[in-house]
Amino acid sequence: MSSPFLTQFVAGVVDQMLSTQTLEIRPGSREDVVGFVARKLGAEGLISLVTTLTGAFEECADVLEFYPDDADLKDMITDLRHR
Repeated sequence: MSSPFLTQFVAGVVDQMLSTQTLEIRPGSREDVVGFVARKLGAEGLISLVTTLTGAFEECADVLEFYPDDADLKDMITDLRHR
């Protein structure tokens, strides 16, 4: 189960990765990707946000390519916090 906060957070991460071309998804699947990743975060908890996000993106059937490594993803999350 995800919360509105997690869904909004994941939407920001997905949008950032799409705009920087560090994530490729099936056309028209943005909402499905956001929902899947947010549900995974809600179900697995946030013991390691970066590790959980990476795993969720890699497991999502609508994700074609996921390019950032853990350091890049951590920097992206940090940048989103300061917006």
